[in-house]
Amino acid sequence: MAIERQGLTKKEKAVMRALFNEAKLRDGVCLVTPIDILSEIPYKMDIKEEELKPILVNLQNDDYFDYVESDRKGELTYCITMHKKGLNFKRWQELFRKSIYFKICITIVFALFSFGIGKLIQYIASLF
Repeated sequence: MAIERQGLTKKEKAVMRALFNEAKLRDGVCLVTPIDILSEIPYKMDIKEEELKPILVNLQNDDYFDYVESDRKGELTYCITMHKKGLNFKRWQELFRKSIYFKICITIVFALFSFGIGKLIQYIASLF
């Protein structure tokens, strides 16, 4: 099972996670302000409000969702409608994480196997 790498940056993944969490509660559609999005992102991820719009444009171009800027009571609001790719974001992350764990386990097993073969060869060589 080959998992495609989606090629998102850390900041794009953080924004996508925040939008997914908001939209999954409302069947893939939500109204969010930039402050709502930024408050969902961990503090160690330094995203400024000015960086948010280019990230949203990139995610929209990658067909994760459609968004429209709106003005609600004098505050900038994004109307987000998730596409199929956006709704599958969480599942893709879990599958990708599982594939990484599987690759690490396979690497460890082969390293132990190689170590065992090396020791066996040393033992056989010491007999002669």
